Amino acid sequence: MASESPLLKLPEDAMDNVLHYCDYLEIVRLRKTCRSLRDFVDTAKPDARMDKMEIDCDANKVIFRLRMGEQTIEIVYRKVIDGCHIFNNINRKNLKLDGLDFMEAFENDFTVFLRHQKSVLEEMEIKSCSAYYQIEQVLNALKAHSKNPKTQKFQLKTTKLSLPGLPASQVLLALYSVEPQTLCSLSINEERNVLINDITESEQWKHLNTCFATGFRILDVRRISHLNTFCGFVSIVTAADLAFLKTAFLKSPNFRSCKINCNIIANFSQIAGVQPFISRGSNSGVSKLWFFRMPNDTSRVLSLNVNDIGVIYFGRTATARVPTGAVIIG
Repeated sequence: MASESPLLKLPEDAMDNVLHYCDYLEIVRLRKTCRSLRDFVDTAKPDARMDKMEIDCDANKVIFRLRMGEQTIEIVYRKVIDGCHIFNNINRKNLKLDGLDFMEAFENDFTVFLRHQKSVLEEMEIKSCSAYYQIEQVLNALKAHSKNPKTQKFQLKTTKLSLPGLPASQVLLALYSVEPQTLCSLSINEERNVLINDITESEQWKHLNTCFATGFRILDVRRISHLNTFCGFVSIVTAADLAFLKTAFLKSPNFRSCKINCNIIANFSQIAGVQPFISRGSNSGVSKLWFFRMPNDTSRVLSLNVNDIGVIYFGRTATARVPTGAVIIG
């Protein structure tokens, strides 16, 4: 029964009740080597439907939450005097571990999860209520796991990574710890307009198809040309950049939309040699609009909207909704 997980480091008088203190994934791991446990475990894979994992930190506790279909497993690691207290919502049992820090308990259990994760999570969310030191510990544990030659092949596998409220340094730590080939979507947000250009150099960025980056800013707008959906800040955009993106989005069969909030939009009056269609909205100011014919699709066009409040928008518009007097280019 030896394990690197504190949930299994129990005194002898508690071993009869070990199943009360193990989470579902721990039990399944034991089932592989301990035949006596098989009657307690569903024969289905433990992670066959892992919809979402959440890690929520504050100064005195970590909440690990795993949603699988209609079931939610929640384990709370809480700091107490001389040790930590662990509670899970499935059997509503409490465990007190003396002499063990609550963060260490969580990190050890999380490492077990990573080593035995089979399928890919739909979404992983890591957030912190201003407890940046604790979340830094979690992220450093993730990083160490991904860099260790013995465990790096067990990187966290998730389709979507959500990091609400984390600063740029922690966003990068989390991102680098995810297996690049499984990651498709990234959602990050900050209250300030923070430069995070290093993100576009990562292997994970190359595999993304969706990115929502509210409050973060990149330098080279052309680095988003492979994305199907983008919403975020860019330092400066030129007419040449827009022409580059237009060409890339026309070639992409899966492109949906691109919203760029820009610090500086270079002054230009035409794209592809064509003057824009001018639209004046009550709330959105003056917009310059261009419409581009899409390959092998007469029902829709690629639209480009550049308004005077610093927002650029690419999208797909029904051909029938192109304003009268506007030119469809191409």
